[in-house]
Amino acid sequence: MKTKRLGNILVGAGMLCLLLCFLYLLYLQYDNNRALERSLDTAVRVREVAWERYNDTDLSREQELLENRTLETVEIDGVEYIGYITIPSQDLIMAVTADPNDEWLKFAACRYYGSPYTNDMVICGHNYDSGFGKIKELEEGDEVIFTDMNGNVTEYTVAMTEVLNGTDVTKMIESGYDLSLYTCTFGGSSRFTVRCTQVGL
Repeated sequence: MKTKRLGNILVGAGMLCLLLCFLYLLYLQYDNNRALERSLDTAVRVREVAWERYNDTDLSREQELLENRTLETVEIDGVEYIGYITIPSQDLIMAVTADPNDEWLKFAACRYYGSPYTNDMVICGHNYDSGFGKIKELEEGDEVIFTDMNGNVTEYTVAMTEVLNGTDVTKMIESGYDLSLYTCTFGGSSRFTVRCTQVGL
């Protein structure tokens, strides 16, 4: 009798665990969909502002910004943005904030370091499928495009990928590559990193 009761308890506990796992997966899908919707909305708004500024900027001002390697920011809803990133092969467009912030990573990518005008920019993104979760699928030669808040476009191609220790900041920012994209691996201890070189350099 005791053995049967124990068996029933274990079966019940197993079914409860399966139910909890199923509910957790549903929540993750809901959270990912919500993040995708907000991410796209934010990217579209940033893109609109960037192109409005591009159309309103006279050629002498644009040339001055490029010569001084100035990366300007624009505030939208209390967040400072430097532009947006586009990855055609992943059908991805994301706004890029001026600084990293865990809250902002839910709906945008964040500049971690550098600038497109000093050829050392590092951008991080959440590993949601709606974010940088699919950069693991990028291959050598894939195109990556960064557009700043004045509508200036910098084009890159993927050169290589690597996995770095989460604490290896020096290797992340002193790579010698023009652009690096990274996101957390499963478990969060490492960083999947995509190294890119600027087209035309």
